[in-house]
Amino acid sequence: MIKKPVLSEITDEKLRKILEDIISGVNSEPFISSQFKFIEINILKAETNYKVRHGLGFLPKDAIVTYKSGSGTYDVKYDLFTADHIVLSTTGPVSLRMFVGRYV
Repeated sequence: MIKKPVLSEITDEKLRKILEDIISGVNSEPFISSQFKFIEINILKAETNYKVRHGLGFLPKDAIVTYKSGSGTYDVKYDLFTADHIVLSTTGPVSLRMFVGRYV
């Protein structure tokens, strides 16, 4: 996440306006203005309500799977997410790569 400068300390009005425009543009980009973490998960057998620590420190609302391999299928249990874990159920071995977080 990009740290926001203290614009009120910039005395040059033209420079302050340019920086405000840049910050506004950057913050309007979906993945930049959001909080996501990329995680990889390897589950070796069928599991029900398998917990995976995500380390975000808040309750994620989104899980975007970018890659899946293995013979098992998976189900993301959004209603069981906590501030510490995401929860998945699988029918067999599966490896997943995903972004977990929330769109702000």
